[in-house]
Amino acid sequence: MTERPCSEPCEGASHFHPGLNGNVNGEEKIMIILHKPDSRVAVPGLFPNQLYEIALFQTRTGKKILEMLNYCGLSRVRDNIFITNLFKCVLLEDKNPKKKEYEKCRPILEEQVREFQPRRIIACGSTVYNHLFPEEERTFEERLGKIQEFNGVLTFVLNHPSRKWMYSPEKKEADYAAVKKFIEPLKITLCSSAKFFPRLPRIKKALQKLEYEILLPSMIDFHDPEEEEFIRRQTISTIDHFRKIGRSDAIYVANYDNERIPGRVGENSFSEIAVAFYKKIPIFLMNPVPEMSYRDVIQSMQPHVVGRKWKILDQIFRSVVTQ
Repeated sequence: MTERPCSEPCEGASHFHPGLNGNVNGEEKIMIILHKPDSRVAVPGLFPNQLYEIALFQTRTGKKILEMLNYCGLSRVRDNIFITNLFKCVLLEDKNPKKKEYEKCRPILEEQVREFQPRRIIACGSTVYNHLFPEEERTFEERLGKIQEFNGVLTFVLNHPSRKWMYSPEKKEADYAAVKKFIEPLKITLCSSAKFFPRLPRIKKALQKLEYEILLPSMIDFHDPEEEEFIRRQTISTIDHFRKIGRSDAIYVANYDNERIPGRVGENSFSEIAVAFYKKIPIFLMNPVPEMSYRDVIQSMQPHVVGRKWKILDQIFRSVVTQ
Protein backbone atom coordinates (compact mmCIF):
# COMPACT_ATOMS: atom_id res chain seq x y z
CA MET A 1 0.00 0.00 0.00
CA THR A 2 1.22 3.54 -0.80
CA GLU A 3 3.30 4.84 2.11
CA ARG A 4 5.56 7.33 0.39
CA PRO A 5 5.15 11.06 0.94
CA CYS A 6 4.84 13.40 -2.00
CA SER A 7 8.01 14.74 -3.59
CA GLU A 8 7.45 18.27 -2.21
CA PRO A 9 6.40 18.18 1.47
CA CYS A 10 4.01 20.90 2.60
CA GLU A 11 5.35 23.85 4.57
CA GLY A 12 5.49 23.02 8.26
CA ALA A 13 4.72 19.32 7.75
CA SER A 14 6.28 17.12 10.45
CA HIS A 15 4.95 13.65 9.61
CA PHE A 16 3.41 11.88 6.62
CA HIS A 17 0.63 9.40 7.48
CA PRO A 18 -0.65 7.05 4.76
CA GLY A 19 -3.29 5.65 7.07
CA LEU A 20 -3.99 2.31 8.68
CA ASN A 21 -3.70 -0.32 5.97
CA GLY A 22 -6.22 -3.02 5.29
CA ASN A 23 -5.32 -6.36 3.74
CA VAL A 24 -5.15 -5.96 -0.05
CA ASN A 25 -6.05 -9.63 -0.56
CA GLY A 26 -9.12 -9.65 1.68
CA GLU A 27 -12.76 -9.65 0.61
CA GLU A 28 -14.59 -6.98 2.64
CA LYS A 29 -12.38 -4.04 1.65
CA ILE A 30 -13.94 -0.94 3.18
CA MET A 31 -12.06 2.38 2.97
CA ILE A 32 -12.83 5.19 5.44
CA ILE A 33 -11.58 8.65 4.46
CA LEU A 34 -11.20 11.25 7.22
CA HIS A 35 -9.99 14.85 6.95
CA LYS A 36 -6.41 14.96 8.31
CA PRO A 37 -4.24 13.51 11.07
CA ASP A 38 -3.53 15.68 14.11
CA SER A 39 -0.38 16.21 16.13
CA ARG A 40 -1.26 13.56 18.71
CA VAL A 41 -0.20 10.86 16.25
CA ALA A 42 3.27 12.39 15.88
CA VAL A 43 5.06 10.03 18.26
CA PRO A 44 8.82 9.71 17.59
CA GLY A 45 10.18 6.23 16.91
CA LEU A 46 6.98 4.63 15.67
CA PHE A 47 6.14 3.45 12.18
CA PRO A 48 3.21 5.02 10.26
CA ASN A 49 0.76 2.19 10.98
CA GLN A 50 1.62 2.28 14.68
CA LEU A 51 1.13 6.05 14.71
CA TYR A 52 -2.28 5.83 13.17
CA GLU A 53 -3.34 2.97 15.42
CA ILE A 54 -2.49 5.14 18.42
CA ALA A 55 -4.66 7.89 16.93
CA LEU A 56 -7.62 5.54 16.68
CA PHE A 57 -7.52 4.83 20.39
CA GLN A 58 -6.53 8.26 21.66
CA THR A 59 -8.58 10.72 19.62
CA ARG A 60 -12.31 11.36 19.75
CA THR A 61 -12.62 10.69 16.02
CA GLY A 62 -10.83 7.36 16.22
CA LYS A 63 -12.94 6.14 19.13
CA LYS A 64 -16.13 6.96 17.24
CA ILE A 65 -14.87 5.18 14.13
CA LEU A 66 -14.13 2.05 16.15
CA GLU A 67 -17.55 2.31 17.79
CA MET A 68 -19.19 2.57 14.37
CA LEU A 69 -17.29 -0.46 13.06
CA ASN A 70 -18.35 -2.42 16.11
CA TYR A 71 -21.98 -1.44 15.49
CA CYS A 72 -21.65 -2.73 11.92
CA GLY A 73 -20.24 -6.03 13.14
CA LEU A 74 -16.77 -5.21 11.83
CA SER A 75 -13.39 -5.28 13.51
CA ARG A 76 -10.51 -3.11 12.34
CA VAL A 77 -8.11 -5.93 13.21
CA ARG A 78 -10.12 -8.87 11.87
CA ASP A 79 -11.81 -7.35 8.84
CA ASN A 80 -10.38 -5.61 5.84
CA ILE A 81 -10.67 -1.93 6.76
CA PHE A 82 -8.38 0.79 5.41
CA ILE A 83 -8.64 4.06 7.36
CA THR A 84 -6.88 7.01 5.78
CA ASN A 85 -7.01 10.79 5.41
CA LEU A 86 -7.74 13.19 2.59
CA PHE A 87 -4.71 15.21 3.69
CA LYS A 88 -1.72 13.09 4.70
CA CYS A 89 0.60 15.30 6.75
CA VAL A 90 0.61 16.71 10.28
CA LEU A 91 1.01 20.49 10.07
CA LEU A 92 2.24 22.86 12.77
CA GLU A 93 -0.43 23.62 15.37
CA ASP A 94 -2.85 21.36 13.49
CA LYS A 95 -3.60 24.17 11.05
CA ASN A 96 -5.85 23.48 8.08
CA PRO A 97 -4.10 22.87 4.74
CA LYS A 98 -4.31 25.29 1.85
CA LYS A 99 -6.13 24.41 -1.36
CA LYS A 100 -2.90 23.68 -3.25
CA GLU A 101 -1.79 21.39 -0.41
CA TYR A 102 -5.00 19.37 -0.65
CA GLU A 103 -4.45 19.10 -4.41
CA LYS A 104 -0.98 17.62 -3.84
CA CYS A 105 -2.47 14.86 -1.68
CA ARG A 106 -5.29 13.87 -4.01
CA PRO A 107 -3.12 11.76 -6.38
CA ILE A 108 -1.79 9.83 -3.37
CA LEU A 109 -5.34 9.10 -2.20
CA GLU A 110 -6.36 8.03 -5.71
CA GLU A 111 -3.35 5.70 -5.85
CA GLN A 112 -4.40 4.18 -2.52
CA VAL A 113 -7.89 3.53 -3.91
CA ARG A 114 -6.42 1.85 -6.99
CA GLU A 115 -4.10 -0.34 -4.93
CA PHE A 116 -6.55 -1.30 -2.20
CA GLN A 117 -9.56 -1.67 -4.55
CA PRO A 118 -12.21 -1.15 -1.86
CA ARG A 119 -15.73 -2.45 -2.35
CA ARG A 120 -17.13 0.61 -0.54
CA ILE A 121 -15.80 4.00 0.59
CA ILE A 122 -17.08 6.10 3.51
CA ALA A 123 -16.29 9.83 3.13
CA CYS A 124 -16.44 11.60 6.50
CA GLY A 125 -17.30 15.28 6.73
CA SER A 126 -17.90 18.27 4.48
CA THR A 127 -14.21 18.97 3.77
CA VAL A 128 -13.64 15.45 2.47
CA TYR A 129 -16.86 15.62 0.41
CA ASN A 130 -15.98 18.98 -1.17
CA HIS A 131 -12.50 17.82 -2.20
CA LEU A 132 -13.53 14.39 -3.45
CA PHE A 133 -16.37 15.83 -5.54
CA PRO A 134 -15.30 19.36 -6.54
CA GLU A 135 -17.62 19.40 -9.57
CA GLU A 136 -20.70 18.27 -7.62
CA GLU A 137 -23.26 21.10 -7.62
CA ARG A 138 -25.22 19.71 -4.69
CA THR A 139 -23.97 20.70 -1.24
CA PHE A 140 -22.69 18.43 1.50
CA GLU A 141 -25.94 18.93 3.42
CA GLU A 142 -27.96 17.88 0.36
CA ARG A 143 -25.89 14.72 -0.17
CA LEU A 144 -25.44 13.78 3.49
CA GLY A 145 -26.52 10.16 3.94
CA LYS A 146 -26.54 9.64 0.16
CA ILE A 147 -24.27 7.68 -2.18
CA GLN A 148 -21.75 9.16 -4.62
CA GLU A 149 -19.17 7.46 -6.82
CA PHE A 150 -15.46 8.17 -6.37
CA ASN A 151 -13.03 6.63 -8.86
CA GLY A 152 -15.61 3.97 -9.71
CA VAL A 153 -16.33 3.01 -6.08
CA LEU A 154 -19.69 3.61 -4.37
CA THR A 155 -19.04 6.19 -1.65
CA PHE A 156 -21.25 7.03 1.32
CA VAL A 157 -21.36 10.67 2.47
CA LEU A 158 -21.21 10.73 6.27
CA ASN A 159 -20.98 13.28 9.05
CA HIS A 160 -17.52 13.69 10.50
CA PRO A 161 -17.39 11.45 13.61
CA SER A 162 -16.07 14.12 15.98
CA ARG A 163 -18.89 16.59 15.38
CA LYS A 164 -22.56 15.70 15.00
CA TRP A 165 -22.29 12.41 16.86
CA MET A 166 -21.02 14.07 20.03
CA TYR A 167 -24.13 16.17 20.53
CA SER A 168 -26.91 14.04 19.06
CA PRO A 169 -27.08 10.37 20.11
CA GLU A 170 -30.13 9.93 17.88
CA LYS A 171 -28.23 11.21 14.86
CA LYS A 172 -25.29 8.95 15.68
CA GLU A 173 -27.56 5.90 15.85
CA ALA A 174 -29.17 6.81 12.51
CA ASP A 175 -25.76 7.30 10.88
CA TYR A 176 -24.47 3.99 12.23
CA ALA A 177 -27.53 2.18 10.86
CA ALA A 178 -27.16 3.89 7.46
CA VAL A 179 -23.48 2.90 7.23
CA LYS A 180 -24.31 -0.69 8.18
CA LYS A 181 -26.87 -0.88 5.37
CA PHE A 182 -24.47 0.76 2.90
CA ILE A 183 -21.58 -1.65 3.48
CA GLU A 184 -23.81 -4.68 3.02
CA PRO A 185 -23.97 -6.02 -0.56
CA LEU A 186 -26.83 -4.58 -2.60
CA LYS A 187 -29.69 -7.05 -2.80
CA ILE A 188 -31.56 -8.07 -5.95
CA THR A 189 -34.63 -10.31 -5.83
CA LEU A 190 -35.18 -12.52 -8.85
CA CYS A 191 -38.72 -12.96 -10.17
CA SER A 192 -40.15 -15.23 -12.85
CA SER A 193 -42.92 -17.65 -13.65
CA ALA A 194 -42.63 -20.85 -11.63
CA LYS A 195 -41.85 -22.95 -14.72
CA PHE A 196 -38.60 -20.99 -15.14
CA PHE A 197 -37.42 -21.25 -11.51
CA PRO A 198 -34.80 -23.89 -12.45
CA ARG A 199 -33.07 -21.28 -14.65
CA LEU A 200 -32.69 -18.69 -11.91
CA PRO A 201 -29.60 -20.14 -10.14
CA ARG A 202 -27.55 -19.43 -13.28
CA ILE A 203 -28.65 -15.77 -13.18
CA LYS A 204 -27.89 -15.70 -9.47
CA LYS A 205 -24.35 -16.92 -10.07
CA ALA A 206 -23.71 -14.29 -12.76
CA LEU A 207 -24.91 -11.43 -10.55
CA GLN A 208 -22.98 -12.69 -7.53
CA LYS A 209 -19.79 -12.17 -9.54
CA LEU A 210 -20.67 -8.45 -9.46
CA GLU A 211 -20.92 -8.65 -5.64
CA TYR A 212 -24.71 -8.54 -5.40
CA GLU A 213 -26.64 -10.57 -2.86
CA ILE A 214 -29.34 -12.47 -4.72
CA LEU A 215 -32.68 -13.56 -3.25
CA LEU A 216 -34.59 -16.33 -5.02
CA PRO A 217 -38.31 -17.13 -4.98
CA SER A 218 -39.50 -19.78 -2.53
CA MET A 219 -39.24 -23.12 -4.29
CA ILE A 220 -42.48 -24.46 -2.83
CA ASP A 221 -43.81 -27.62 -4.44
CA PHE A 222 -47.15 -26.88 -6.10
CA HIS A 223 -47.41 -30.31 -7.73
CA ASP A 224 -51.04 -31.53 -7.70
CA PRO A 225 -52.22 -30.27 -4.28
CA GLU A 226 -55.87 -30.01 -3.35
CA GLU A 227 -57.39 -26.58 -4.07
CA GLU A 228 -57.36 -25.48 -0.43
CA GLU A 229 -53.76 -26.60 0.01
CA PHE A 230 -52.74 -24.93 -3.26
CA ILE A 231 -54.18 -21.59 -2.03
CA ARG A 232 -52.39 -21.96 1.30
CA ARG A 233 -49.05 -22.61 -0.37
CA GLN A 234 -49.58 -19.79 -2.84
CA THR A 235 -50.32 -17.37 0.00
CA ILE A 236 -47.18 -18.39 1.90
CA SER A 237 -45.05 -18.10 -1.24
CA THR A 238 -46.44 -14.68 -2.20
CA ILE A 239 -45.98 -13.17 1.27
CA ASP A 240 -42.45 -14.56 1.51
CA HIS A 241 -41.47 -13.14 -1.88
CA PHE A 242 -42.99 -9.72 -1.16
CA ARG A 243 -40.93 -9.61 2.04
CA LYS A 244 -37.78 -10.36 0.05
CA ILE A 245 -38.59 -7.50 -2.32
CA GLY A 246 -39.14 -5.28 0.72
CA ARG A 247 -35.55 -6.02 1.83
CA SER A 248 -34.10 -5.59 -1.64
CA ASP A 249 -32.53 -2.73 -3.55
CA ALA A 250 -33.85 -3.89 -6.94
CA ILE A 251 -35.68 -6.72 -8.69
CA TYR A 252 -34.82 -8.58 -11.87
CA VAL A 253 -37.75 -10.14 -13.71
CA ALA A 254 -36.73 -13.08 -15.89
CA ASN A 255 -39.66 -12.77 -18.31
CA TYR A 256 -38.65 -15.56 -20.67
CA ASP A 257 -40.51 -16.06 -23.93
CA ASN A 258 -43.24 -18.66 -23.82
CA GLU A 259 -45.12 -20.44 -26.61
CA ARG A 260 -47.79 -17.76 -26.98
CA ILE A 261 -46.39 -14.44 -25.73
CA PRO A 262 -42.76 -13.29 -26.12
CA GLY A 263 -41.46 -11.96 -22.80
CA ARG A 264 -44.68 -12.79 -20.97
CA VAL A 265 -45.08 -11.25 -17.49
CA GLY A 266 -47.44 -13.43 -15.48
CA GLU A 267 -49.84 -12.22 -12.83
CA ASN A 268 -47.44 -13.01 -9.99
CA SER A 269 -44.51 -11.22 -11.63
CA PHE A 270 -46.79 -8.27 -12.40
CA SER A 271 -47.69 -7.97 -8.72
CA GLU A 272 -44.00 -8.19 -7.79
CA ILE A 273 -43.19 -5.37 -10.21
CA ALA A 274 -45.92 -3.31 -8.54
CA VAL A 275 -44.40 -3.93 -5.09
CA ALA A 276 -40.96 -2.85 -6.34
CA PHE A 277 -42.44 0.26 -7.94
CA TYR A 278 -44.19 1.16 -4.67
CA LYS A 279 -40.90 0.69 -2.81
CA LYS A 280 -39.17 2.95 -5.38
CA ILE A 281 -36.43 0.49 -6.28
CA PRO A 282 -35.13 -0.25 -9.81
CA ILE A 283 -37.01 -2.80 -11.90
CA PHE A 284 -34.96 -4.77 -14.44
CA LEU A 285 -36.48 -6.94 -17.18
CA MET A 286 -34.88 -9.67 -19.23
CA ASN A 287 -37.07 -8.99 -22.27
CA PRO A 288 -39.10 -5.99 -23.46
CA VAL A 289 -42.52 -5.34 -21.94
CA PRO A 290 -44.87 -7.82 -23.66
CA GLU A 291 -48.06 -7.12 -25.56
CA MET A 292 -50.51 -7.86 -22.78
CA SER A 293 -53.58 -6.18 -21.28
CA TYR A 294 -51.48 -4.50 -18.56
CA ARG A 295 -48.58 -3.50 -20.84
CA ASP A 296 -49.18 0.24 -20.30
CA VAL A 297 -49.24 -0.23 -16.52
CA ILE A 298 -45.87 -2.00 -16.57
CA GLN A 299 -44.37 0.66 -18.82
CA SER A 300 -45.59 3.37 -16.46
CA MET A 301 -43.42 1.79 -13.75
CA GLN A 302 -40.34 2.56 -15.90
CA PRO A 303 -38.55 -0.80 -15.98
CA HIS A 304 -35.05 -1.13 -17.43
CA VAL A 305 -34.75 -3.78 -20.15
CA VAL A 306 -31.22 -5.17 -19.82
CA GLY A 307 -31.45 -8.72 -21.14
CA ARG A 308 -28.56 -10.75 -19.76
CA LYS A 309 -26.10 -7.88 -20.02
CA TRP A 310 -25.09 -7.82 -16.37
CA LYS A 311 -22.53 -5.04 -16.67
CA ILE A 312 -25.20 -2.76 -18.13
CA LEU A 313 -27.47 -3.67 -15.22
CA ASP A 314 -24.62 -2.79 -12.85
CA GLN A 315 -24.05 0.58 -14.57
CA ILE A 316 -27.74 1.49 -14.42
CA PHE A 317 -27.94 0.37 -10.80
CA ARG A 318 -24.99 2.59 -9.86
CA SER A 319 -26.49 5.58 -11.65
CA VAL A 320 -29.77 5.09 -9.78
CA VAL A 321 -28.31 4.72 -6.28
CA THR A 322 -26.07 7.77 -6.74
CA GLN A 323 -28.89 10.12 -7.79
